Amino acid sequence: MLGPPTEKRKPPSPFPAAITFMVSAIWHGFYSGYMIFFGMAAYFSWKSKFAEKTIYPKALSLGVPDFAIYLVNWFYLWVNTAYWVVAFYLLNWDRYDKVYASMNYAVHYAVAGVTVLLLLSSVLCPAKRDKPKTDKTD
Repeated sequence: MLGPPTEKRKPPSPFPAAITFMVSAIWHGFYSGYMIFFGMAAYFSWKSKFAEKTIYPKALSLGVPDFAIYLVNWFYLWVNTAYWVVAFYLLNWDRYDKVYASMNYAVHYAVAGVTVLLLLSSVLCPAKRDKPKTDKTD
């Protein structure tokens, strides 16, 4: 479950996870299906960390309960995992592209839309930063 950010840090870098997942893809073999699946795994890893820094505090401030946030995240993750794992199993572009085309690339568009919303929300409604408290005792 997501928890409140505990310390101020820079936005998460996508590179460490991407490198790890790409090494996993290469380890499994040079198939485009592995590259797509592990690339999306790296992307979702970064996106969840980014959302935790930007969306989670906003949702809490609006009064959304933790359980509801968890349930939405769980559902979104499992739908995406089920969709992208097709590439992992079918391996070749010709095979998994037919499956995605038969679904009109629906989750492709949903992922793009959620990403745009996530980035826009962080730009248009930046998280309030707490000013450091200074105790001035004279």
